[in-house]
Amino acid sequence: MPTAIHSAPIDQRIEWLMELSRTHSALYCDPENSLARQRYLAEHPTRIIALKCMDGRIHLPYATKTPLGIVSPFRNLGGIFDLGWPYMGDLLESQVMEAIQQGHRVLIIITYHFSKGDRSRGCAGFNCDKDAAMAHAHQIREQVEAIFGHGHKTVYPLVCGFETDEDA
Repeated sequence: MPTAIHSAPIDQRIEWLMELSRTHSALYCDPENSLARQRYLAEHPTRIIALKCMDGRIHLPYATKTPLGIVSPFRNLGGIFDLGWPYMGDLLESQVMEAIQQGHRVLIIITYHFSKGDRSRGCAGFNCDKDAAMAHAHQIREQVEAIFGHGHKTVYPLVCGFETDEDA
């Protein structure tokens, strides 16, 4: 893999993504990793939900050092969500209520991403505008608080920005 995959020819980028997908699939299906997932869920009383961009540049298991399959992702172009969307609100509420009924708290990671090296590698959903992406993430946080409360004792919305050039 070239050091700067984003500047490699398209066929190399596609093959790199396909190989990464095969690797992740094999890891996820591995019996040892399946057991590690179950153990992790039993040991940690918090369920993790992530609202994120659909382009795949944010790899939360890597960033959080959690086994594959722990983070429940919701994806949309640019991570643009509105909890007032009929089905979106129902899906999120269902996941939160399921966790609560099992006695768990919920961490909702609301993400945005940007490139420090070249603005054009930022999030296309926000026309590569980091400030717009961050502002939207904070709006989603406000929606989560309006629905689940501001005390954060059961549901904690956390806004996280990711600089994708250096996985920071």
